[in-house]
Amino acid sequence: MPRVIAVLVILACTIAAFAECVQTPSPRLLPRWTWLLVILLLPVIGPVAWFLFGRVSRRSELQRSSPVSPDDDPRFMRELGDEVWRRKQRERRGEPPDPSATT
Repeated sequence: MPRVIAVLVILACTIAAFAECVQTPSPRLLPRWTWLLVILLLPVIGPVAWFLFGRVSRRSELQRSSPVSPDDDPRFMRELGDEVWRRKQRERRGEPPDPSATT
């Protein structure tokens, strides 16, 4: 029974490492095809090596991704602040609102 559990754990780790490697946009250290071979041909060492050295951390993956919503984008927020500042300046001078600006 312990052997069966050990085999199932190794199989589950190998499948998980393989699936994650396939879904990772750009693995670290080695090309994707090399990682897939290492994971499949070295059943214990391959998945362990993938989880330790090959996968990209979630933190760095989130930092590389583009902003999800406009308020996460610093450039958008800066442009929005500039637009608000321009509107306030026009109001102070008594000018009519800019018809091309959206409300």
